[in-house]
Amino acid sequence: MSYNRLQDSDEEEDIVYYSAGDVTERDRDLLRADDEVLQALNQKIPKSSPRLEGVKKKFLPSKKVKFDYTPVGRGASQEGSMDDRASSSKGPRLQRMRFGDEEDESDDNSDIEIDLETQPNRQRAQNRAFRRKMHLLLGIVSVLAFFLFFSNWLGPNDAQRSSERTRKGRKQLLSNGTHDYYPTTVVLSLDGFHPHYINPSLTPNLHKLYTQHSSMPYMKPSFPSTTFANHWTLITGLYPENHGIVSNRFYDPSIQKQFISTDPDKSLDPVWWGGEPIWQTAAKQDVTTAVHMWVGSEVKWDEYAPIEVDAFNATETLKAKSDRVLGWLDRDISSRPELILTYAPTVDTVGHKVGIAGKELREAIASVDRLVGEIAQGLQSRGLDKIANFIVVSDHGMAPTSNDRLIYLDDLIDMDKISTQDGWPLAGLRPKNPQDVKPLYETLKDHRHSNDSWNVYLREELPEEWHYGTRHANYGDRIAPLWIIPDVGWSVTTHKAMEDMDGKYAPFGVHGYNNSEPLMRALFVGMGPYFENNLKFAPVQNIDVYNILCDTLYVTPAKNDGQSIYRSLKVLPANWKDSMAYPGVTFDTEVLAINSTYDVLYRGGASQRVSADGHDESWGEWIGDLADDAKHWITDHIPGV
Repeated sequence: MSYNRLQDSDEEEDIVYYSAGDVTERDRDLLRADDEVLQALNQKIPKSSPRLEGVKKKFLPSKKVKFDYTPVGRGASQEGSMDDRASSSKGPRLQRMRFGDEEDESDDNSDIEIDLETQPNRQRAQNRAFRRKMHLLLGIVSVLAFFLFFSNWLGPNDAQRSSERTRKGRKQLLSNGTHDYYPTTVVLSLDGFHPHYINPSLTPNLHKLYTQHSSMPYMKPSFPSTTFANHWTLITGLYPENHGIVSNRFYDPSIQKQFISTDPDKSLDPVWWGGEPIWQTAAKQDVTTAVHMWVGSEVKWDEYAPIEVDAFNATETLKAKSDRVLGWLDRDISSRPELILTYAPTVDTVGHKVGIAGKELREAIASVDRLVGEIAQGLQSRGLDKIANFIVVSDHGMAPTSNDRLIYLDDLIDMDKISTQDGWPLAGLRPKNPQDVKPLYETLKDHRHSNDSWNVYLREELPEEWHYGTRHANYGDRIAPLWIIPDVGWSVTTHKAMEDMDGKYAPFGVHGYNNSEPLMRALFVGMGPYFENNLKFAPVQNIDVYNILCDTLYVTPAKNDGQSIYRSLKVLPANWKDSMAYPGVTFDTEVLAINSTYDVLYRGGASQRVSADGHDESWGEWIGDLADDAKHWITDHIPGV
């Protein structure tokens, strides 16, 4: 039986069956009703019409009508085809229609059962079920996103990149053509070296690393920007409040002892040193470490200690340092360390003595650059430039001091109420009576109205971005309850201390200030198989270095405060410029007269020089600086001149 769609004189569409028998008016009404039902369902509107209602009441024997749909394809018989509907896009083609009651069920899975009276309610129920499923799905997706976000935020999960990279890379044998090596990383810390010191003539080796290998414009130290706190952060990935070395000098009320960095008897007890240093992380994963004068290495570790430790030696030459590092690399593979940490205090020592300018500082900077060159050349001459990574970092910068920028603590409070004072050049105050903290705080706030060169904080009010004394700190009790934080270049002292210094404040260069200050910035450069040439990374804080070191060695880091590798080693935008001038202070001070590589790269070019008071130098001043550079280069490189 076939059927075609015709139009009657009233332009109404009817479905007319061509069959052996006559078509009755009842057949026409039923088919018209069917057509309206299909149209209403296609439009997804629970429509009804007076005409349809009349047909339903008159002709339908039960509440349900079953339509058996089977698609008509290339294999359908001519008898079951449609001619005018063959090109219709409105779904399966109707082949037969039958009526039945509620008990008339079909085994054919293609049957679609439509309840003409309850369809709107059923549609709403289906919509509600669909919405519930979508809400459930969205909830599951949200929970998964939440856990993924916080797993990345709380720990270096993808920094551990890890486990697959770790398993595949660790202990793989690499050859330089004559000897086998394991993946190796050499780290050199230049204490007190500011990235602004780099210059093509004064520091050619660092200039090459800074411009032709991988580097950051600068690295942000942790607060406070002191030597011990930041060196321990570099190799644990923890903020000072979480690793315990909260300054160079501090008091722990829980053990009633004082830490003094310059006194081995008061600094080498393991109780002070929290976190997991990288040599322990490495040793747990069968990677060996040798340490030359790094902060914390002389502590007597019960387990997972470095295979060798060289104690601090202030008189050691820089040539002896490079010989020591290269000597370790020349050992047989059975005793050769895979991680080498070495430390050079030269620039920091001279900076404390003379400040941030002067001939002595130039000489110190040039001497550590030669150390960098000796190690880099030693790696290349041994064919290790594709095997060993060489990373040069610093812990902080340096700021100048002056008798004109002093804050006399004994003019502000009664010093007899103070038990200990921590954190020089800052002042962390611990009163003898804890009840005096708030009154002393109020007194200091009153004094500050007459001098805005410093701020006063309760421990719980210290800026959150410093991560110093926060609620969840591991060693928050080691941080004094009351703090005076001077502006960079200012120092807290007492009249008695100035008498002991014969009226001339010393040292002439200090650090420890707000870690966001331009003068406190640190250095990060790298070369070797882990790094790409001519690649610049965006600045990061030094809590991220630990994860980077672990990644170069294919070891999984311990839990730490750093970001993942993928978040920390972000490529620097090509047009990045530094809006903060060097030295970035409000007072006049002498700085090194050099054509800084930093200024050329990130301050708009060599012509946009910045003077000590922060204004852009004229062309005449810039030419004068170039002449000074040339004079100092001749003095450094031509004997007898």
